Amino acid sequence: MNIIDQQQVVKMSNAFRAKDAVSEKFVVGLFLDDTTACQELADQLKHFNYTPKVIHNFIELQHCVRDGDINCLIVSTQLPDGNGSFLVRQLSPHLSGIPILFITRNDHITVHLETVNAGGIAMFNMPIDTTAILDKLDYLSYRKNTDPYRVLIVDDSETIATYISLVLQDVGIDTKIVIDPLKIMGPLTEFDPDLILMDLTMPQCSGFDLAKVIRQRENFNCIPIAFLSNEDDIEKQPAMLKYGGYDFINKSINPKNLGTSIKARVRKARKLKKFMVKDSLTGLLNHSYTKQLLENEFKQASRNNSCLCFSMIDIDHFKQVNDVHGHLTGDRVIKQFSRLLQQRLRKTDIVGRYGGEEFAVIMPNTTLNDAKFVLEDLRISFSKILHRSTEGDFQSSFSCGIAESSACASATEINENADRLLYQAKASGRNCIAVPIEKCTKAS
Repeated sequence: MNIIDQQQVVKMSNAFRAKDAVSEKFVVGLFLDDTTACQELADQLKHFNYTPKVIHNFIELQHCVRDGDINCLIVSTQLPDGNGSFLVRQLSPHLSGIPILFITRNDHITVHLETVNAGGIAMFNMPIDTTAILDKLDYLSYRKNTDPYRVLIVDDSETIATYISLVLQDVGIDTKIVIDPLKIMGPLTEFDPDLILMDLTMPQCSGFDLAKVIRQRENFNCIPIAFLSNEDDIEKQPAMLKYGGYDFINKSINPKNLGTSIKARVRKARKLKKFMVKDSLTGLLNHSYTKQLLENEFKQASRNNSCLCFSMIDIDHFKQVNDVHGHLTGDRVIKQFSRLLQQRLRKTDIVGRYGGEEFAVIMPNTTLNDAKFVLEDLRISFSKILHRSTEGDFQSSFSCGIAESSACASATEINENADRLLYQAKASGRNCIAVPIEKCTKAS
C-alpha cells in the first residue's frame, strides 16, 4: 500500500483548488470562556475552509474589531473579562457589518434579550453544536451557489439575438446565441441554460417544432422555453404552451422591461429546478440529475480531448452510526460531509448524493493524480471532524473509487469503473481511496 505524505497531500490539494476557489477567506473571531471548547471549535472550522482567530481577552478583541481582522464574531455570554453582551455593546460603533453570534450556558429569556440588545443575530447553547454554527456561517458568508442566470437565445436573426443578449447581460444574465436552430443540441448540452428564449418563426424550422424536438430528449425535458412572438401570434399561444412552451414574450416590449421580465422568469425557473434536481437533506444534486450531468460532461471531455475524473464515495460503517447514535445524528453526519464536499471542491466540480450515504463527484479538466490528491485531502479532513450525540462523540471516515475518462468509452463505463474501485477500497479495509492500476492510497 502506497503511503502519501500528509503535508504533500494538503499542499497539492490546495494548489489544485486555488485554480478555481469556491470562496474567499472568511475569518471567524472566537472569544469564548472555555479554552478547550474554543480550540476544538477552531479546529472544526478549519476543515470547512473557515479561518478561525482565537481571541484571548477584551483588549485583543478591540484590536481585531478596529483593525477589521474578522468577518464574524462568536462570543460567550459570560467571560473572564465580564459579561459578553456588555463588552460587545462597548464596541458597537466599530462592529457595524460584523455579525455577532453568542454562545451561552444560560438559556434564560433575559440572556436572549441581552444578546439581542448587543446586536447578536443568533445564540447557541453549550455544549457547542458545530453543525448549527456552520449552518449560520454558511448563510453569512454566502457560500451557496451564486452562479449567474443562463439564457440560451435561439433566433435566426443575428442582429435581434445580439440585441437581446446585450439587454440580458445588462441585468447580469449570461447568454449564448444560436443562429442556426438545427445546431441547438451542442450549445444546449454545454451551456446548460436555466431558460431557452426562442423565436417562434425561423426559416429552417419553427420554434414550435423545435420545442417538440427538445422535449423528446429526457435530459432537456424540464428546461423552460419562452417564445418571442408578435402581436399576430396570440392565437397560437395556447398551442405553444401545450407543446413545450413555458411562456411567451412580445417582441415589442421595451428593453428595460425585457431584461427584468426575463430575469423574473429565470429566477422562478431556477427555484422550480432546485426542487426537481436537488436532494432535500443535503442540497446536493440528486441521483438522476448527477447521472445526466455525468453524461453531458463525459461527452464534452471527449469532444475537447480533456481529462474528466468521476468519483464514487461511501461513508464507512454508516449503518453502525444510525444504530448506535440514531438516524438524526446520521443525517447530521451526511450534512456535514455534504458541506465539506461543497466547500472544499472547486466551483466547477459537480457533487451529487447518489443515495443514502453514497456520493458522486464529477471533476472536469482534472487528471487522475490531481483528483487523488484533492480527495485524499478531503478524506483526511473528514476523518478529523468530531460528531456529537447523546451516546458520545465520534468520528467517521469514507471510502472512495476514482475513474478517469481517458480509459472509458462512455459515461456508463466510467460510472461502473468508479463503482468497482469503490468496492475495491472497501475491501481493502475502508478509509482509503482506490484508483486504476494502483492499490488503495492512504496518507500517514
